[in-house]
Amino acid sequence: MIRRVKSFMSEMPQFYVLLFGLAWLAAIWDLDLHLGAGLGVFLLYLVPVGLVVWYVGGAWAVIMPVLAAAAAWQADVSSRDIFAPPHDSYWEAAARLCCYLVISHLLVLRRHRAAAAPGSSSPGLRNQ
Repeated sequence: MIRRVKSFMSEMPQFYVLLFGLAWLAAIWDLDLHLGAGLGVFLLYLVPVGLVVWYVGGAWAVIMPVLAAAAAWQADVSSRDIFAPPHDSYWEAAARLCCYLVISHLLVLRRHRAAAAPGSSSPGLRNQ
């Protein structure tokens, strides 16, 4: 199953992978808005971030984590109690952004290491 997904994603043009990742990010953001403050979906945002970072790369390795953190921050602010201090949401957004950027950077390093290995072909580096 994983091989089929990997081969499907590696054959897909990067533009479509990017659109798919952005649509998935929007769907998670919508889910986060509807769930409210009761249930966090912090880890779900990593799926489209990782997908776009691995298969598209480039500047999107920074843009996607920023978009994911901004979407999570907006969902957090919209569901926050009006009497809650606003600096809490800024702190949580900064922490999310740092985590997403670190994971994005680790994925970029892993992708380049996989591409540099002799005898292996990394699908994420096909058009770069």
